[in-house]
Amino acid sequence: RAGDRVFVNEGTVGTTTIYGIADYDRLPGLVYIGMIFVFAAIAVSRFKGFSSLLGLVFSITILGTFVIPSIASGSNPMAVSLIATFAIAVISIYLAHGFNKLASLALVSTLITLLAAAGISALFVSLTRLSGLGSEESMYLQWGAFSNLDFQGLLLGSIMIGALGILDDVTVSQVAVVQELRHANPTLSSRELFRRGLKVGREHIASLVNTLALAYAGAALPSLLLFTQSTE
Repeated sequence: RAGDRVFVNEGTVGTTTIYGIADYDRLPGLVYIGMIFVFAAIAVSRFKGFSSLLGLVFSITILGTFVIPSIASGSNPMAVSLIATFAIAVISIYLAHGFNKLASLALVSTLITLLAAAGISALFVSLTRLSGLGSEESMYLQWGAFSNLDFQGLLLGSIMIGALGILDDVTVSQVAVVQELRHANPTLSSRELFRRGLKVGREHIASLVNTLALAYAGAALPSLLLFTQSTE
């Protein structure tokens, strides 16, 4: 319609120049929703919301200036991603939660679990013989300038970065729960604190499993539809 902002492709057919609409300019809409997100985070969480946004900016910066260029230049994707997740965890957790015991315990828990996740992921990617070429994007990379890329390592790196986002939530929440239990009742023994914290953790994991399944199912809905078509 008149007034729409679009991206246009230019081509030629013989001596005639032709134009075609490639896509809409979605930047204004993205800016508006981004502003709403920033406002909501700061309005609800105040300084912690602001500091967590700084952590988000740092995470995106690390991915854009270190992870992507390093992998593109031929570095091992798994090693690069592991270094990046460690750096992101340190900065983002301390930025969002301050330099205190809660943040330090959450950070140590996150780093230990990341190492465990790296080992488990490497083991089962090897056992199941995953190639890392299961997506359309990977196939395009294989045909282009990144044909020599370690796609299995890229898959492992993706798993590590995704795991960090989950661990940040779980570790901080669990440490905060135990800390609040201690403040509410200082007479609780370490054993009782562990028992109550573990009870909350079980509920957290139970809900998180469903959350992750729905998140991935939502993102992969077109693929799920293709699977049903192929079985007919």
